[in-house]
Amino acid sequence: MRKLKFIIIIYCWSMSVASQDLIINEFMSSNQSTIVDQDGNSPDWIEIYNASDVFLNLGNFYLSDDPDSLKKWNFPSINLQPSQFLLIYCSGNNLINGGELHTNFKIQQSGESVFLSNQSGVIISSTKTVALPTDFSYGCVFDGSEIMSMFEIPTPGYSNDLGHLSEVQCAYPSGFYDDVFELELASSSEDYSIYYTLDGSRPTTDDLLYTSPIIINPNTNNINLIPTTALEGPYQLDKFIWNTPKHVSKAGIIRYAGFKNNIPHTSVQSRIYFVGDEFNNRYSFPIMSLITDSLNLFDYETGIYVPGERFDQEGFKDAYWPVGNYHNRGEDWERDVSVTFFNENSSLIFETEAGVRVRGGASAAFPQKSLNLYFKSNYGLDKINYPIFEKSSITTYKNLILRNSGNDFQYTHFKDALLQDLVKDINLDIQRFSPSIIFINGEYWGIHNIREKYDKYYFKYKYQIPEDHINLINLCGSEVEEGSVDNYFEIENFIDNNDISILENYNYIKQLLDIDNFIDFIITEIYYANYDWPCNNYKLWKPKDLDSKWRFLIYDLDLSFGYNESSNYETLSLEHATSLLNEWPYCPCSNLFFRKLLMNEEFKELFIRKFSCHLKTTFNSELILDKIQSYETRFTPEIEEHIARWGYPESVDEWYNQINILKDFTINRPLHIQQNILDFFDLDFFDFNCETNQNQDYQFSTYPNPSPGELLLKVNFPLSKIHTLIVSNIMGEIVYEQSHANENFLSSSINLNFLDNGIYVLRLYGPNISLYTQTIIIK
Repeated sequence: MRKLKFIIIIYCWSMSVASQDLIINEFMSSNQSTIVDQDGNSPDWIEIYNASDVFLNLGNFYLSDDPDSLKKWNFPSINLQPSQFLLIYCSGNNLINGGELHTNFKIQQSGESVFLSNQSGVIISSTKTVALPTDFSYGCVFDGSEIMSMFEIPTPGYSNDLGHLSEVQCAYPSGFYDDVFELELASSSEDYSIYYTLDGSRPTTDDLLYTSPIIINPNTNNINLIPTTALEGPYQLDKFIWNTPKHVSKAGIIRYAGFKNNIPHTSVQSRIYFVGDEFNNRYSFPIMSLITDSLNLFDYETGIYVPGERFDQEGFKDAYWPVGNYHNRGEDWERDVSVTFFNENSSLIFETEAGVRVRGGASAAFPQKSLNLYFKSNYGLDKINYPIFEKSSITTYKNLILRNSGNDFQYTHFKDALLQDLVKDINLDIQRFSPSIIFINGEYWGIHNIREKYDKYYFKYKYQIPEDHINLINLCGSEVEEGSVDNYFEIENFIDNNDISILENYNYIKQLLDIDNFIDFIITEIYYANYDWPCNNYKLWKPKDLDSKWRFLIYDLDLSFGYNESSNYETLSLEHATSLLNEWPYCPCSNLFFRKLLMNEEFKELFIRKFSCHLKTTFNSELILDKIQSYETRFTPEIEEHIARWGYPESVDEWYNQINILKDFTINRPLHIQQNILDFFDLDFFDFNCETNQNQDYQFSTYPNPSPGELLLKVNFPLSKIHTLIVSNIMGEIVYEQSHANENFLSSSINLNFLDNGIYVLRLYGPNISLYTQTIIIK
């Protein structure tokens, strides 16, 4: 059977007998890879079809995307033969190029009607306003028919004949509509009976039989009243307790299928409709709709979203949090779900069936859960091709995370995303982030952060490494997620049983571990004061190539950056990172590499230099404060409705208070981590000056900054002894050094034209002390 090439239908209509002859047969409003014109471009296009049995001259016909200007583009005087198709590019160029026709308008992807009219200004063929995903088209299900559909496999210039079609067609795509409307369903087979549901369950012959158009209103389900956490338990249950929602917005949903002799003969299709002014420009985030049988989520024995049977069996017996069905894992606890995604402009991007599972440990016990989405061919699309994350080169995804912000669920709802964002430009892999609004079975389900999932597909699409060529392991090789442990235990054994201070041994380890990545990983965890580490949130990966090196992955940073008294700005994180205790969050194997590598002077010096550079650049307080503010601004329009849904945090004021904790950490952490480094390594000085202990009478400036290479330096304090000017790159490597023995004021220039474009750190040293530090940019 040919692959189904459409997923949605609409009805064409006519205003004259001419509509029986000349018809808009198909069009595309976002052409990326379907077809190119003679210049190699990919413009929008419209296909016209002559449904009559005589040729038609097109000179007196017009195309337009504006009902107030129907004669926007006039066809040339050419003949169209019976049953012939004509392709017109909507490039906006208004030209004829080697036989190609180009209109003077384009079609909006977000949705607009297209009109075909005659000389008298009578519309003879047109389409409803509809938003189309990229490389999807709209066309008549049968050439010249009244029923139109969204095609997954467009046919520009060729027949749309879908006589083999066995699916049920729906007259309106999922989307946003101003008013209540009547929804029509149709089947190409008279033998089919159409059954449908309005609550997310899969239709059977015991459900509603379609006999006439259905009035689409907002959803009237009340699944929001089903508790998703335990209601009784010890004192710590207060941390996880379910709150009755104060307000839940609802959209209309429908699921339908065709049956013959009480047996389903078509797939189950799902749609969601946001109806009325309530939803007009309401959300600033993208929207993802999940539709599934409520028993998949809330059934006592098989539901994945409730405490259920497992809580009654285990409860709080072996954990601080309430264990429930939501902690069951593996394919047996994957459920089918219909996924519809709209971008921030409310345009429909994709719609497919997929698999869903709950994810997380303690965070799965919160009322709102994190979810994994799996795109597989046995459900629908086997992957998503869309740039979900801003400024990411990756546009293909097999799996996605819908994160409840983990242990930050009750606080800012964006901490981990923010902290990973801060280190996106250093030698670490991160999980990109896009905030979204989730609806489940038509009900508002709050803010979820769409995140990348560390798995074989992440590395396949990011680094073009075959998916069967990846090793991905958890803490100390205790769990293999992809591939095998490879040589990990050999490395661990070598480090544990050899003197790493010996250069030869250190050089051997450098061949097996990505040292630069490892140092960036350790510095980030230490600076953030992550308490849920090192004996947790610890993953490594490498390709299976013999000469590849293990790299560390950063993730789940919720219990850091001021989360509690164990992760505040005064935390002695170097001691935490090297502790020999053997209880959570410590275990000897988790920090073995760091403890042993610190015995090597080369590694230790590199670690200290890189920490200094990161404090001046990556963890610059002003930059972090700006980033926090941008996240606060982005989430502010959405947080009130989210709190009304879940009761976490307890109020908008408390949300702001939690953000202020992040800001307080940002301001105070540099001074304390500087002292921690000085004490831990027994240093006389550390070349990072916090604003709070820097001499306010000193003034040091560089101009211009950014600079093409030549910098003018001005210092207003006397240089009574030898002073040294040093420029280092982001790796901590010295790229320029100059000494001065001048008792007068310093005013001079330096030429750095030989340096590559990038960020550098300029430091002025006095005897045994760093006087001043400034970041400079060469470009």
